[in-house]
Amino acid sequence: MCVRSSSALFLDDLGDAIVRRKRLEAKKRELCRRAGVVEAKDKSRFWRNERKMRSEKLRLAKRIFSWGWDLCKTQDYSDLASFGASFSGSLPGTLWFSGGGWGHTRSSDNEVGCWSRLHLTKEGKFIYLAGYKWMGLLVESFKLETPEEMVEKLSFQYLCKQHDYIKSGRVYEDIKKRLDEER
Repeated sequence: MCVRSSSALFLDDLGDAIVRRKRLEAKKRELCRRAGVVEAKDKSRFWRNERKMRSEKLRLAKRIFSWGWDLCKTQDYSDLASFGASFSGSLPGTLWFSGGGWGHTRSSDNEVGCWSRLHLTKEGKFIYLAGYKWMGLLVESFKLETPEEMVEKLSFQYLCKQHDYIKSGRVYEDIKKRLDEER
């Protein structure tokens, strides 16, 4: 009678565990592949819907730009843009504001801690910045020189938020709050 050593039993158990792990890893890879396909389809569907909303997005973008053009001509804008980082953020000579969330991607891609800002330049154009709150990491930035560029690069939902933020006057309330915090 042949008696197997304990190390042979261990190797058999280890081999079985390796086979189980390989199967698990293969299942994970397949799930990730399927999820990637679904996500790609979702993103494709999202941007296709964004193109359908183009005329409404353009209407909102034109209103946002009109507000910016009017504001940047005022002495208040010049004064605020000269106050430093609490008003210009990392872009001196601009005035930043945000109605919240990311605009360059689907809202479902926005996680907790995602931030974005629109910086209004003295020429009445915008610069979009987006990042993660706790990481100080900038993930996206680009210039928006025309309403048409804004339509192409930002989502309908984001444009609605920014438009409502401006139209409601909350943008001015937030600017006043930042002024008071500086005291």
